[in-house]
Amino acid sequence: MLPLSLQEIAKLPVEERHKLLAPYVAATAEDFFNDPELTEFSVLDGEDWETENG
Repeated sequence: MLPLSLQEIAKLPVEERHKLLAPYVAATAEDFFNDPELTEFSVLDGEDWETENG
């Protein structure tokens, strides 16, 4: 868990934000490499989208 709230992080200088968030960015990138549902658009049901928004 982050030691600060998102609002507190947003108030930090950019350099400090980057230092604080770097490990989380790496973990998120790792998730995208290892979880195909995050990168395969086939998991979305396009037919429902077209019907609802058509």
